[in-house]
Amino acid sequence: MNEIFTHNDLIRKVYGETGVTENQAIAEACSTSFEIQEEMDQLEQVKQLLDTAWQRPRTAIIKNIMRYSLEQKLAGMGN
Repeated sequence: MNEIFTHNDLIRKVYGETGVTENQAIAEACSTSFEIQEEMDQLEQVKQLLDTAWQRPRTAIIKNIMRYSLEQKLAGMGN
């Protein structure tokens, strides 16, 4: 099988958005192409970093947003 995969195909694979047949084809391509395997490894590392990078905003930021929202609501009631 001599299929060409786009960068988007490999990203879909990393995020589990490919089917069994496509997964098998990509796995075969990885076993025969160092470049594709290297790109898959890099994409998987990036996904792991993105998955762990999610952070919760500080409480002070949430309070500022809520205060601003309340001020806007009260200002709108005065009209």
